[in-house]
Amino acid sequence: DQIHALDQNPLTGLGGDTLSSDDARLLRSLYAAEVAYADSILQRILDRLRQSERLDHTIIVVTSDHGENLNDHAPLDHQLGLYDTLVHVPLLIRYPAGVPAGSTENGLVSLASIPRRILQLAGVLPGTDEAGAQAPPAGRVYFQYARPDPVLDRVRSRLGLDPSPWDRSLDGIRSEDHKWIRSSDGHHMAFDLEADPLEQHNLFHAGMTDEEPWSRLAASLEQRLPAGAAAGTGSPSLEMSPEIRQRLRSLGYLD
Repeated sequence: DQIHALDQNPLTGLGGDTLSSDDARLLRSLYAAEVAYADSILQRILDRLRQSERLDHTIIVVTSDHGENLNDHAPLDHQLGLYDTLVHVPLLIRYPAGVPAGSTENGLVSLASIPRRILQLAGVLPGTDEAGAQAPPAGRVYFQYARPDPVLDRVRSRLGLDPSPWDRSLDGIRSEDHKWIRSSDGHHMAFDLEADPLEQHNLFHAGMTDEEPWSRLAASLEQRLPAGAAAGTGSPSLEMSPEIRQRLRSLGYLD
């Protein structure tokens, strides 16, 4: 009964409402069960490859497009933010011919670098990154969140709230210990990940000096992606066919 009564509205938190500690614990348990189920499906794939004697000749990559907020930040789900709960995802690679078994790489890696890595392991000469984008400096990764138009519609229709506070695009850069998120509405965010790994304390202030680590990250982000080219700005709106709209609606992305 508690499971069926659990509020899993992805917009929970935007109106000031939060899950109780018991509901949050239950939600995390459900998420862990889904991960365990995904693991079981992956095991079936690996078993089939092993039975066909193709496992050791196949590049296996396990990763995710995003994480999930499970009462860590508002809202639930994976929208409206660039917190590590959303952008820090698993990455496992298995390929005996090119990756030593049991080896671990602790440096920062971007999902955008995975296609090139696969080409390297396959022995294919790597081309340039998509759209000719330059690789980020060592020890830094970039991430973006485009203006969330479908989400804003749901904020208005489901919660009856003015969605304008969330009508913004976000661009971010992080090093091992620090993170800078640039917002198109000027409400930027700066986090000391060593002292505040859960990103609970925004340290951004208008008088930041050039000596502060976030200022250096902000300058690097501006050089790579000028503010006028921020995610979702200046882009033409895409017309969606009825079929695409129906698919998005069935997945919960549209009302």
